Amino acid sequence: MVSEKRKESMKKYNQSISNEAKQQYAMNRLLMRLKDGNTKVIQRNTLFKYPWSDGEKNFLSKYLPDQSHTKKRELITQTIDNEVVEEMNFEELLHCSNIEKYIRTRDNYKPSNVGTSKTLSEDTKINNVSQAKALCRMYGTEDFRLIFNDSPKELYSKLASYVIPNGMKNAGKTYEHSSLKKKVEVLFILMKEYDPVIEYIKQKTYHDLDGYVKELERVSVNLQQNAESKTIEKLENNSTTDSVFENFKALFQLEATLKEESTKTLSNNLHYMTILLHTYGTFKKSIEPGNVAFIPRLDYDKITLTDNNKNLLGNGKFYNYKTGRMYLKGVESTKQGGNYDFDYMVSKYVREQILTSIEAYPRMYLLGNYTPSTIGRTFKTLTGITNTEYRHLIETVYTILKVDSVVLSNAMAHTPLTGKAIYLENLVDKYDDDKRQMIVDYFKTLAK
Repeated sequence: MVSEKRKESMKKYNQSISNEAKQQYAMNRLLMRLKDGNTKVIQRNTLFKYPWSDGEKNFLSKYLPDQSHTKKRELITQTIDNEVVEEMNFEELLHCSNIEKYIRTRDNYKPSNVGTSKTLSEDTKINNVSQAKALCRMYGTEDFRLIFNDSPKELYSKLASYVIPNGMKNAGKTYEHSSLKKKVEVLFILMKEYDPVIEYIKQKTYHDLDGYVKELERVSVNLQQNAESKTIEKLENNSTTDSVFENFKALFQLEATLKEESTKTLSNNLHYMTILLHTYGTFKKSIEPGNVAFIPRLDYDKITLTDNNKNLLGNGKFYNYKTGRMYLKGVESTKQGGNYDFDYMVSKYVREQILTSIEAYPRMYLLGNYTPSTIGRTFKTLTGITNTEYRHLIETVYTILKVDSVVLSNAMAHTPLTGKAIYLENLVDKYDDDKRQMIVDYFKTLAK
């Protein structure tokens, strides 16, 4: 038993020596244990944990785990400091088929934001599996170890230069930055949820885990920025009020077209409801620019239909089909996870269209079983533009119409600065009053 006097003496000693001295002691101790044979194997991150000299690194590399083994479907054990340690069979666990198997379940998924759904949609899982398969195809391997062996910079180089093979959509081209970002996100999912991946990076690669994660995050951010730049570049090719007005008008013309066939099938009806919410459904009470209340992103799936306002409290997505009250409040299920808060009365026209829809096809949710992915695909198929391009278009139109910036930003769920810096198109004729009046006059025809 250590006496109190001895404890006090040890405490003073520990306080007196520097961190550098403690580090050097740990380094020396490990080297001695290796030379004496008391330690047989070290983890790869040990090479990065301390400031070793080149000579010491060469010595230590002899004690790294042997990667030449080919045993399958059995646990390999090593004796280290008289303890039996089970080593994962990474060859099996990181085989592409097992990675896909995990992603199909996402058993360890935990929402990162308050208010985010506690379960993942099947569409999300299917998309993740698709991206994982694409990663294996782009690397020409069935072994995810080869993917994690590369540095994030090497990963990006291979993904960015990969040419889509014949027989696939966009054959002969490289993937867009937005698509590459989705593939990188699979790696983040695996590092967060699938334990064998983290253990493999720690034990079997030369990566420093923290450094690997930070570098991968930089790659992801760069891909996001490049994707946004492409979108802005695409939008700026239509840099006149005339073209913006035509695109805006086309949305309302599409609503009228889809309405004619909306009651024939449930599919037709949900298509119509999607466009209705992106057009007339964005206004409170009446169809006027100053009444814009809600510009959709993709997080308006599972809007519960109700006839009781008592449900409209706290976070949730509800539509009261008796009163026409739209209530959407929560946190986006994106990486940014921004808050949204919409509570408004739709116009009489929208209320009537929704009532007709749910009488023809009774259901729990306004858009049935649509997920954010389904909404995004449906909208692009019907309109030819993405949700992001739609939001750029709407921001530009209402800025031309001189809608109050705070009102518009509340509807867009971002700050006025974000709207001006990112979403607003740079029109060469945005101050042309005659063209502005053309849009004003068009709004008068929309009054319903």
